[in-house]
Amino acid sequence: MFSKILRKVIGRNKDVDTFLKDDDKDMLAGTVDDVFKGMEDVMDGLDADQIEQLKAQFEDGLADSLAEMGPALADTHADILGDARKLLAKWRWRVACGGQDVSFDVLSDISAELAKVKSEGRDFDDVDKELQALLRQDEAARSELIQTIQKNEDQLLDQVEAVLDDGGDANERTFLMDSPLGYAYESHRFDVMQLLVEYGAEPDAVGWDALHTAIAWGSADDVRNALPSPIMNRPDEEKRTALDLATLIGDEAKLEILRAAGATSSED
Repeated sequence: MFSKILRKVIGRNKDVDTFLKDDDKDMLAGTVDDVFKGMEDVMDGLDADQIEQLKAQFEDGLADSLAEMGPALADTHADILGDARKLLAKWRWRVACGGQDVSFDVLSDISAELAKVKSEGRDFDDVDKELQALLRQDEAARSELIQTIQKNEDQLLDQVEAVLDDGGDANERTFLMDSPLGYAYESHRFDVMQLLVEYGAEPDAVGWDALHTAIAWGSADDVRNALPSPIMNRPDEEKRTALDLATLIGDEAKLEILRAAGATSSED
């Protein structure tokens, strides 16, 4: 009974009804039924007028609560849709660029594609469907090298080296133009990244130059010798600047060198 009232109130509140998916509504309805299960037993002893009064109070209370939630839900939905559109634009742009020789700067420049996606005026469900379709195509086309790195098993370094020795391409790209370096970086496997670079992987695939490789697996002197770097304060594929990377590595000597050189965090 109470879940039916909930669904009726949601249906009247267009802000909430628009932004709640069917699964969310089912979850809320189930929660309401669980919470008010004992209340229905108590109501068996009430007369019809008292029951109607109680239901009306519940409905009014729900309406007030959902009215307060509406703006927050709208803001959250707008943020999620915005993030999804950015990701979709990035993936579309990468696929449109095609070949392997796409620089990090080009991959990051998605403003025109983002404007195009926004102009389509589609809701999150539509955007999400396209995201999922692109992801399925990407997953189906991933090579043995990419799949090996994704598993991130105990003997990963030896496994990756075996695939590379067997002809794996350290510079390959997935359908969505992600690289083996990118997958290793995502898991913070700097040892695997170093191995890939030794086998010819281009650090620029994740937005790195000599400074970043020095931070990741070089010495403090290597970091000092790699300065100045024109991309020191540019966020990389994981949205980290050189200073952020050094913070992740946890090397205070490298951090001091970078700060002295004017390095900043992506959060500054």
